[in-house]
Amino acid sequence: MRLRAIGAALGALLLAAAAQAETTLRTEGDFDGDGRGDVAALEFDAKRYRLVVRLGAAPDEDVILREGPRSRAGNFLATRPAGVYETFPFDDRSETVVTHHAGISYGTLESSESLVYWTGAEFRTVWLSD
Repeated sequence: MRLRAIGAALGALLLAAAAQAETTLRTEGDFDGDGRGDVAALEFDAKRYRLVVRLGAAPDEDVILREGPRSRAGNFLATRPAGVYETFPFDDRSETVVTHHAGISYGTLESSESLVYWTGAEFRTVWLSD
């Protein structure tokens, strides 16, 4: 009986530790079009998440693209090729977006996806699905 209680306590402790562990999803591409490799990361712990990009020109500085409570974090991150994208229609209007460099795609599998792309002056986020 005592051994079972110790096992249960140890299991609960391991689950709590896993929930607190930080997790990072990463993808790479030339997101700002300067010819250098950049890294996008979706970092999250038990409470918060943030989507950041580390530009090849400034690898020690994170550009925070989005952050919020862990419950709102996506579960995938990928590099999208330069191209033409149709945004999700909010208020019955969609937009055609043309990207000239790789973009950052993130969201929740089988639910929502957004695209972050470089406009030439800043990163912009649009929703591709919801």
